[in-house]
Amino acid sequence: MPREGRPENLIPNDQRSPEELREMTRKGGIKSGEARRRKRDTKAVAKLVLELIPKLPPNTQASLAKMGLDPATQPDVRLLAMLQLAQKAMNGDFNAIKMLLDYGGYIDARTQLDKERLKLEKERVQFQSQQQGPVDTRPVIIDTRPEEDQP
Repeated sequence: MPREGRPENLIPNDQRSPEELREMTRKGGIKSGEARRRKRDTKAVAKLVLELIPKLPPNTQASLAKMGLDPATQPDVRLLAMLQLAQKAMNGDFNAIKMLLDYGGYIDARTQLDKERLKLEKERVQFQSQQQGPVDTRPVIIDTRPEEDQP
């Protein structure tokens, strides 16, 4: 979909020369590689940060012990973040509860299947509407009453 402004300046690909298309594809590949490397590096840095073991003040260590963590344990940033998330969940934050369940692998597989089924159903309806115009997605209600009962 063209951006607002000057769509008349857009040139369709079927009107471009093979050399021009090749050059555009090459540039796109280079940019894609840069983006993939940037994403990979960011992921590596995040992993490094999550594995750091910070020095904790005594009051924080006491709080962790109250939560049931062994005082001899040196918690990394990942563990501290999960404990912070657990505290929010215990205070009733629904999003924190959902995140903990998701990270812990407790989200019901059926929920995932339902989400995927709904996504496929939406795609089917969109495809049908593209093929044959708008589709009525309301349920069909068939009146099964005997004819003498019908108004």
